[in-house]
Amino acid sequence: MKKKTKMLLISYLYPNRCACCGEYINYDNDDYICETCEETFEPNIRRRTLDCGVKCAAYTEYGDAVRGAILSLKFEHYLPAAELLAKKMSFLYNYLYPDGLENAVFVPVPISKRRRRKRGCNQSEKIAKELSRLTGVPVAKNAIVKIKDNPAQSLAADVNARRKNVKDVYRIADAAAIRGKHAIVVDDVVTTGSTLNEVCRVLLPYAGSVECLTAASAELKY
Repeated sequence: MKKKTKMLLISYLYPNRCACCGEYINYDNDDYICETCEETFEPNIRRRTLDCGVKCAAYTEYGDAVRGAILSLKFEHYLPAAELLAKKMSFLYNYLYPDGLENAVFVPVPISKRRRRKRGCNQSEKIAKELSRLTGVPVAKNAIVKIKDNPAQSLAADVNARRKNVKDVYRIADAAAIRGKHAIVVDDVVTTGSTLNEVCRVLLPYAGSVECLTAASAELKY
């Protein structure tokens, strides 16, 4: 009885909430997702090939649950969302590579310094860090940097505008971190693939091979 009272008190003082919808959940729920959201966050693996020829795999399609987790991490800095997204993506990683990978590194998609100050974190970097903890694959977080603070992709009018918006906004900062290695680019969501395509284009001359892993794949409708 004392233990139950203690857990109730902890839950009141340090409430645990679903990373997707924000509803309060049990304190001992270390998956940070409620039953309702879990039902719509099942694996539904999506694959595509970017314009540069690099393969991209997503854990699931872009639905309400994954969208909520991405937004809570990106704009609320709710770090349990990074843990949740990484757990889902580790399933994808293990599915693709049941025996693991040698000489691999995770490369999070970078954001500009201004945007990092505004948001408080780079969501792709947080996901990559948690994914590294779960898989043992190291993170080369400084391998590539963003040198231009371009407008958000969501503001672009169409696919061509998105491609133009990210053109030449990245550059290699630490070639040694990826030289000859299997670079796995990590991001939260792939839509047109313009951002990932540009990141991969910059990485390809240095890495032994490149591919992408994302939590979700979204269809863009204009």
